[in-house]
Amino acid sequence: MRKTRFGHRSFVALVIFCTIPATLWFTKVLQTTLGHPIETLISNANHEHDEWARQASTSTSLNSAAQNYRARYGRDPPPNFDHWYAYATLHDSLIIDDFDNIYNDILPFWSLAPVKTRQRTLEAIANPWNNIAGIMIRGGTVTVSAGTPATHEWMMSGVAEMIKAFAQWLPDMDLAFNLNDEGRVANPYDSFQTIMHSATSAFRTAPSSTGEGGQTFTPFHLRTWPPIPSPGISTTRFIERSWHPTWSEFGSIVCPPNSPARTHHAWDLSTTNPSYLLPHTYQGYISNYTLSFSPCHQPDLAHLHGLHMSPAAFKGTYDLVPVFSQSKAAGYSDIRYPSAWNYVGREGTVYAPNESHPDPEFREKERTLFWRGGTTEGVSAFETGVWQGMGRQRMVWLFNNAVDNDGVKHIVHLPTKSTSTSPTSSGQAIYTPQLLPPSLLHTHAATNISLHIPLHISRCADSSCATQHAEFRPDQTQPIDFQEHWRFKYLLDMDGAGFSGRFLPFLASGSVVVKMGVVREWWEGRVGAWWDFVPCDVRGHEVGGVVAFLGGWRRDGEGAGVERGGGDVAGGGGEGDGDVKGNEDWVMPPRDDIAERIARQGQQTANTMLRKVDMEIYMFRLLLEWGRVVDDNRELLGWRGNT
Repeated sequence: MRKTRFGHRSFVALVIFCTIPATLWFTKVLQTTLGHPIETLISNANHEHDEWARQASTSTSLNSAAQNYRARYGRDPPPNFDHWYAYATLHDSLIIDDFDNIYNDILPFWSLAPVKTRQRTLEAIANPWNNIAGIMIRGGTVTVSAGTPATHEWMMSGVAEMIKAFAQWLPDMDLAFNLNDEGRVANPYDSFQTIMHSATSAFRTAPSSTGEGGQTFTPFHLRTWPPIPSPGISTTRFIERSWHPTWSEFGSIVCPPNSPARTHHAWDLSTTNPSYLLPHTYQGYISNYTLSFSPCHQPDLAHLHGLHMSPAAFKGTYDLVPVFSQSKAAGYSDIRYPSAWNYVGREGTVYAPNESHPDPEFREKERTLFWRGGTTEGVSAFETGVWQGMGRQRMVWLFNNAVDNDGVKHIVHLPTKSTSTSPTSSGQAIYTPQLLPPSLLHTHAATNISLHIPLHISRCADSSCATQHAEFRPDQTQPIDFQEHWRFKYLLDMDGAGFSGRFLPFLASGSVVVKMGVVREWWEGRVGAWWDFVPCDVRGHEVGGVVAFLGGWRRDGEGAGVERGGGDVAGGGGEGDGDVKGNEDWVMPPRDDIAERIARQGQQTANTMLRKVDMEIYMFRLLLEWGRVVDDNRELLGWRGNT
């Protein structure tokens, strides 16, 4: 593939830690270890998963579930909790107690008087410019607000269908759903501290669990939930920032004033400070998945994701507006819910292997890290070159176009020569971190890397379209049937403008999902990094190390290589395990046993905790909690039966 060099702002400078002095890496991030660092992270993940599973569903009866709710959250569960419990147990929910995501998302709204929350809901829905659609629940009947754009009717119909399964147990209410992929609500740090102080106090002010009354929602009338005016209103709390940087105005304001995100405004784009990695990584690999989303210690995220650089459709607010979103960046106050994209199986992105495209046993899959996708993370326009910082373009460039002269380095941990085939007395080899150029990754990694943008460049304008086309040659790559993904051992998943609709079907397959991104979704917590999938930093510096650890590192320099051009779906490095020879050919043999275990665990989680009915169970509980928040008598409301 032909390489294109860029002028004052080279692509290389934004891709990865290409010019950073090795001494900084080795003094701040990387050290020799006993055993591979990823082995340590997987071991830790196993323990964390066991601990999470023990506390996620300890309840064995409705009574114990209510008691556990009170112990966990500090007040009675919401009215109709008994009906939720019956629905969850009828459908074999593996999670009864741990719904902390719901608690964390809804808690801030206890700081608002119910009448104010209802008014802000109406304001959000009533102005078509806001790109927010409404769901109305009246007497157990679910309807979608008039005026929903035709492009999103499928989405709102899917949300309505999800709610209909349990709507008879919900109070009358209106709900505002974000039609954009990007999050909407970013409360400045100091304001949010005040919000949380007030909210915590209000939530914890609960009546005695032995008291009477308050077990049913207050009957709502049209004067409480007034009809959405037609033709609508023109006032809005939202600010338009589509196609413009949002980091300073929204992405970083959720952080403390003295945090790096707020204080490190000017930095050299040709280098990156390794200290940005230390809080959430171990030896360069993600060790704290939740913390890896935080912008507060990572000021360089301003230049590493389309959401922060040039989002396609961004209308944000600093006010606490009750907006339900499919995902959100860390620090945002949107309320997460299970996306209709996955609930209805949008545009064929479902796990449905067939005779033409089966899902073979893991050891029969091709040894390939695979990705095909569009340039949808953000918009590149006005000749700014912002696409050079967007994750999808960076990863495709990094593994297709980068050469040694670009200064790119991949972190790869390799066993020292003296112990590669002779473990220490403790049974572990000594691993030394290496910063390796692309040529060595191409010649020694046994896993083929096939990452390409098919057909055309999207979300671009002016000369950036032609520049990207020259760099990536999308016309040389054809799109594939979605079911063809299951051929490959490793599937890369990256954010689009918001969440990736592919992640759940990828997880349901028998392949290992390698995931990178900055947005958080409803399933956070029940899906475990290094247990169900392999997490990678948005900078991509450790992807080569992950590929080497799982897929193997050859001694003879005859690795599977990286596809340098486009073309059709790759084979290469993919004869199942028939290409694996004796240990004498390897510095690190493939760890198919570890990879297969992660794939199976992810598949089991998808089949037991991420089903369509699990989405309904989550949504049911979410809307019971929301029904209490917007009730004028919420201080008295709580389910206190069978206590």
